Amino acid sequence: MTKNNVLAILMQSKDFVSGEAISRQLGLSRTAVNMAVKTLRAEGYQIESVTNRGYMLVNAPDVLTRGALMGYLPGRRMNNVECFDVVDSTNHEMLKLAVDGAQNGQVIIANQQKRGKGRKGRNFSSPAGQGIYMSYLMIPTHEVKRRIASTGNNAMWSAITSWTAVTVARTIYNLCGVRPDIKWVNDLYMNGRKICGILTQTTFDAEVNEIQNIIIGIGINVHENYEDFPEEIRDTAGSIWSETSSRIIRAELAAELIHALDDMCERWPGDMDDYLECYRRWNIVPGRDVIVNYGDNSEKVHAKAIGDDFSLIVTDKEGNEKHLVFGDVSLKI
Repeated sequence: MTKNNVLAILMQSKDFVSGEAISRQLGLSRTAVNMAVKTLRAEGYQIESVTNRGYMLVNAPDVLTRGALMGYLPGRRMNNVECFDVVDSTNHEMLKLAVDGAQNGQVIIANQQKRGKGRKGRNFSSPAGQGIYMSYLMIPTHEVKRRIASTGNNAMWSAITSWTAVTVARTIYNLCGVRPDIKWVNDLYMNGRKICGILTQTTFDAEVNEIQNIIIGIGINVHENYEDFPEEIRDTAGSIWSETSSRIIRAELAAELIHALDDMCERWPGDMDDYLECYRRWNIVPGRDVIVNYGDNSEKVHAKAIGDDFSLIVTDKEGNEKHLVFGDVSLKI
């Protein structure tokens, strides 16, 4: 859309940009540029205009729109990014795109989810205008599939969740200067409150007996106050704002996260040591007594360490050591 392209140009400039320069760059008339600026102002963008100097973006609302993202993701990368105001769940939408032949690196971002999902079918609170709800499509190459098959280390598939936790934590740390803690296997915490959940889902090709696609779902609480959360999680949930007092621009965080996920997928699974070292160092589970839930069963164990395959090494009450690849951990006993 014209307004999105005009907005991207204004966001990428620190000074005035003439209407003539914008119209020439986009192949539009001066009238079309002026109409786009009027539309953006009506949507809450503060754009200053000065005769013989042009337009300058002074202030922007915190919105997750295609135009806002284009200011941080210029060029062809936006071709594989879809922005929605409301969806049932970004993972559900991504599954439909994957079936229709979406490309590796396809991204879906929503301003709100009606039925956001966490692990074990739990709901993930996804209020409008508060967080980032994103899904990323990862399509492993045949070379990567052969490489993993040759090692026999199928745990590398489940380790993608751990790699993603490191990627999101690093991205948040780079923007707000406060490092989130990682709770095995898929949650990020600040000050003992959950600020992010990660849900990876796979599609399986039964004919060739191999994983076809990996959908990485990420939900980050960005602007919420405690009272914004449902009552049942109000004592345990937090946001970047509530825990750091940092006002992060959601479009900027989303764009930086897309860049980081692109890098992660290029490095996976070869650069495991970098992600494993960080995952171990930032994880808050080892050294604690925890409750591990396996389906309908639960067990109190002592968490010893993170294994070389990102598993959680625990000892049960009889002293038996186990390496957990899947599971749900509760720190409250």
